Amino acid sequence: MDGLNIATSTAQDKDGVWVLNPPYLLFVPDRNHDDSPDGPPEVHLVGFGLEDTHSVANSLKWGPDGWLYGVTGSTVTARIQTPFNPSFKPLKFFGQTVWRYHPLDYRFELFAEGGWNNFGLEFDDQGRLFSGTNGGMQAVHFLQGAYYQKSFGKHGPHNNPFAFSYFDGMKLVGDSRRMIHQWIVYGGGAIPSYDGLMIGVNPLANLIMALKRQSIGSTFETTEIHKTIETEHKWFRPVHITTGPDGLIYISDFYDGRITHLDPRDNWDRDRGRIYRIRSLEMNPHPVINFRQLDSAGLLNQLIHPNRWNRDTARRLIYERNELSVIPTLQKWLVHSSDNQALEALWTLHRLQSMDNHYWVQALKHISPSIRLWAIRLLGDQSETLTEEVFKQIKSLARIEINPEVIAQLLCSLRRIPVDQSNDILALLINRDEILTDPFLPNLVWWAVETNFSRSPDNLMQLLQPVWTSGNPSRIYRSCIAEFLPRRFVSDPTMDNLNRCADYLRSVENSEVLASALRGIETGLRGQSLSHVPPRFVHTITELARQPDPPANIVLLGIKLAPAAWKSEAGQLMLENATSPASRMEIIQALAEFPDSSINDQFLAMAQDDQNPENIRVLCITSLRSFPEERLSLPLIHLLTQSNLTNHVQSAIIETLAGYTPWTLDLLMMISEDKIPPAILPSEYQLILLNHPDQSVQNLANKIWNSAEKLSTGELSNKIAAILETTAGDTSRGKTVFATLCASCHQLHGQGGSIGPDLTGYERDNQSFLITSIVDPNLGVREEYELVTVTTASDESKATAGSIYSGFIHSVDSSVVTLRNLSGSLSSIPQSRVLSISRSFNSLMPEGLLDALSDQDIADLFAWLKSNPD
Repeated sequence: MDGLNIATSTAQDKDGVWVLNPPYLLFVPDRNHDDSPDGPPEVHLVGFGLEDTHSVANSLKWGPDGWLYGVTGSTVTARIQTPFNPSFKPLKFFGQTVWRYHPLDYRFELFAEGGWNNFGLEFDDQGRLFSGTNGGMQAVHFLQGAYYQKSFGKHGPHNNPFAFSYFDGMKLVGDSRRMIHQWIVYGGGAIPSYDGLMIGVNPLANLIMALKRQSIGSTFETTEIHKTIETEHKWFRPVHITTGPDGLIYISDFYDGRITHLDPRDNWDRDRGRIYRIRSLEMNPHPVINFRQLDSAGLLNQLIHPNRWNRDTARRLIYERNELSVIPTLQKWLVHSSDNQALEALWTLHRLQSMDNHYWVQALKHISPSIRLWAIRLLGDQSETLTEEVFKQIKSLARIEINPEVIAQLLCSLRRIPVDQSNDILALLINRDEILTDPFLPNLVWWAVETNFSRSPDNLMQLLQPVWTSGNPSRIYRSCIAEFLPRRFVSDPTMDNLNRCADYLRSVENSEVLASALRGIETGLRGQSLSHVPPRFVHTITELARQPDPPANIVLLGIKLAPAAWKSEAGQLMLENATSPASRMEIIQALAEFPDSSINDQFLAMAQDDQNPENIRVLCITSLRSFPEERLSLPLIHLLTQSNLTNHVQSAIIETLAGYTPWTLDLLMMISEDKIPPAILPSEYQLILLNHPDQSVQNLANKIWNSAEKLSTGELSNKIAAILETTAGDTSRGKTVFATLCASCHQLHGQGGSIGPDLTGYERDNQSFLITSIVDPNLGVREEYELVTVTTASDESKATAGSIYSGFIHSVDSSVVTLRNLSGSLSSIPQSRVLSISRSFNSLMPEGLLDALSDQDIADLFAWLKSNPD
């Protein structure tokens, strides 16, 4: 078939082949089975992004449930449409997902969100789902409907803004060098020592690694067993791994000296890709079987074959041929077998649509946890009202089930069955405090609660009211729900939700639950300015504050909800040294959200007082940017010139002065008139000002830091290469050069800053790559290290610009944009005040970084950059 572009994977089907060819999922028909397309492909999905070929939609694979599964990586968008299902509302998401598509029902959904740069997909013998990552944890275990770590700064929040939490990947003991995108869980049966191990390919580190999984409740931790293959040959680039029909492991080797983004030259090797096979010396491979010649009995035998490839193929062919004669045998296996034979029977019966009420109940009662788990999952996928018998058995599991993986799936499936039945089961689970010790279950409890609130808030409130009004609610409620439920109310601040929140606060009997509720409300209101607050809500907060021993954070809520009434009291607490430093900082942050000259005067006075703790001074300085006034320029500049400032206070003043154009111009004018030395501004701030959105600032900055003519990048690269060819470097001296020149921005071997990428996991032994990266830092700036400029409005009318914030996106949600500035501190900017967000594609790493170094210094630095100390 011609005309495909970046086709990443295929999946066999009865009458053709599925092809994942972003932006499309295609079905190529071959109904006469002559291995030639019958005609043009059918487009089943549209909208997978193509922004980055390192992370496009990939790894199309049949799940044991009859859905087609795939993943998307970190840096692509998506707006999925289903041409065969016009009623499907287009689904937008940005990177890092596991998704699935049902080819008969034309249903598309996100199976899980997050997971870093997902590239690869694997089901183990029990149907658990795994993918690789480009992070140090190496592998992720995905549960249905769960939310996982993602690059929030690059890609914003999860699709559900009320998830409020997420899972990480599986913890790893062993080699954490990035990046193992793809794993298999070996189930081939022809290499016995590998059975059940995770085998992964790492193209950057030129190795293949084996991990062992250890259960920790509903998920796993991993430990490195050994390197299956490790070589010093830098062209070994294993990018794909799979198990074949002979039970052996096959490796696709990209075989190229170059595998990274960064290089302007088209210098990929296009001729020498390789495929390797790993086999056992003690055991022969399985004979390869012609499945077309097998009858129904032969296919049944393959369902119990030691090689998972055979089992998967047999299951698919039984369904495709509609082999109904196997149903009685499969039903016996389901009821009477206790191993994977019963699980294969369940999966196959489900695909043949031969699971009636009796067999669902038998599966839910089964001795094997994996059968119970999959029965719950398959029933939940139907999204239908459960029959009385099935519902009764699932409620029984909610009371007595002890296997954490089964409980996890039950919580996942509660979000898919009708809400009335879901609430009845949820009521049983939220009293099972023993599940608190599990790494996954507490979050799954909240996600089930949140889903049912979104579907039917009044029913959910009726369910939970007896719990929160008791004096001693369950530990699972206190841990998983007490904070998040009020946060959910105010994160979607409709009048109904705010009144629900007020009623909730008034009826809470437990002081711990009340403190959690107030903490959740405070978090949920972060960055929000509520223009309409129902009197019931304000009255409730005021009543709580007037209690003899009010909660510590009640003043903060008072400021948020009724600033005029609470401002004076808050300002006094902010000034009092008797107030704890943490409370003082929270009050400062709360007051900074309201424009008031007197508050600015208090902030300035506290910043000038060197008796105040450093963190209080820094926060007061940066808070002046919230609603800046031109009159504050000279006091801030005068403060900057004081000799007794700590580095953090000085950085905060510079950051603040650079964040409001009139202040910036005053500072630059004083520098240009030699009243302040230019060196007072670090090089990274000079670059910010040289690229400032205001032309007057740019002009002054260029006048002050006009750079001299330099060698071209090509000439400089050749010069450095010649130095390294003739000069031996010393790693110990190079470590010192790195500390002086680079460590303020980059980490290496656990030491350094975080303005730029951690260099430890990069191809540091690739000298050409290192030289190019240093000489031309603008050539490849990763998204999370692009300098972002957020311009805010001076007031709610958004008529004029106010402050400017520069830094790196830390996170984005519907309420707040959070930047990490150059000193590493965070600035949270309400979305309601954002006028514009722009990105600079220039690196903050200055060109000519090596100009001041001697040849020996350069050789020493490169020696340290290439080193791998123990």
